[in-house]
Amino acid sequence: MRNPTRRDFLKSAGLAAGSFIVPPLVFGRQEHTSQPNIIVIMSDEHNAGVIGSYGNDIASGNVMIRMGNYKYIYHTPADADHPAERELYDLRTDPGEFNNLAGRKKYRKRVRAMHAALVKEIGEHPDKTEIRCRADYARGYSRPDEK
Repeated sequence: MRNPTRRDFLKSAGLAAGSFIVPPLVFGRQEHTSQPNIIVIMSDEHNAGVIGSYGNDIASGNVMIRMGNYKYIYHTPADADHPAERELYDLRTDPGEFNNLAGRKKYRKRVRAMHAALVKEIGEHPDKTEIRCRADYARGYSRPDEK
């Protein structure tokens, strides 16, 4: 018997996750419960250091758009000391996203065009969304089923 590979594990995990996802799709959406929201990310092309998440008491937003070979990411300002940040990657030549092109003069026009497309797609500037989310957070995110 051979040792299971990472791909074997991902196939099994995907089947297991499907058993939780498919019933609501087939039988209709269930009422909200107090269970936590969980996102399962599976990839056999990335190591654990590539995929990350973090949480804190400050909403900090980022949005991404992909056009052709290029991926653009906009990070809203975290606070007055940390301005907005932009990332641009050519996924054809840099699939690991190690070489941020956003600050290069050669790519300024592309960054502006992709930012405009992103704003159009989401319907407002991400900074505006961020301000609204922070206000919501300050008021609290209580749910009707919470006591």
